[in-house]
Amino acid sequence: MKKIFLLVLILVAQIYANSFDDGYYWQTIKKDNKKAVEHYTKAIAKGEDLDNAYYNRGVCYDDLHKYDLAIADYKQAIIINPKDKDAYHNLGLIYLEKKRYDEAKVLAKTNCDMGDCELSDLIKKEGY
Repeated sequence: MKKIFLLVLILVAQIYANSFDDGYYWQTIKKDNKKAVEHYTKAIAKGEDLDNAYYNRGVCYDDLHKYDLAIADYKQAIIINPKDKDAYHNLGLIYLEKKRYDEAKVLAKTNCDMGDCELSDLIKKEGY
């Protein structure tokens, strides 16, 4: 009886496994961004914690130097949650890297209006 209960418990846990949490595990604990991307993609397909899934997948793509994919994910995170200061910040950093200064400045202003002026300060410091 205990074995059957344990088996049922394991099956239920697998059915309700959260792909977002799996992605976060692979990203932060295992430091495997490619594996994390797979799990965040599954989370997005399931509709799990969408703004954070897009944001975190964007971070993974950013770390993997897949900047166009990171840009798309940060933009999607902002669409879902227009107050996601971290998504604005990271998107602005990519725009600076790609020498898209005007777009970075717009994001920096929006971010500063929300109380995070770090990107604005960086732009001023670097003379953009």
